[in-house]
Amino acid sequence: MFQRKEYVKYAKVFPLANAMDFKVPSKWYRRVVGTLELVCGAAMAIIPNYKIKNASNGVLLLLMLLAVYSHYMVNDKFERIAPALVRISERLPNA
Repeated sequence: MFQRKEYVKYAKVFPLANAMDFKVPSKWYRRVVGTLELVCGAAMAIIPNYKIKNASNGVLLLLMLLAVYSHYMVNDKFERIAPALVRISERLPNA
């Protein structure tokens, strides 16, 4: 979906980078986000324990919030932000 060069922009605006005065390499940012998405998705699909499913859902929700934040900070168009917003609305519990 995204080119590797896109993650360079997103790694520069990572929220904890400024707070901790730490530069996140874009290669590791991409790898960690991808691995977390795969692991959490697999856990939700395979593991029957609801606590693990809820924890995986929470991690995926945080990743989507990070995606929205990153897109907003690099001034991406709304078309780039919209899929993450839809995913967030899917992850929220029904009231």
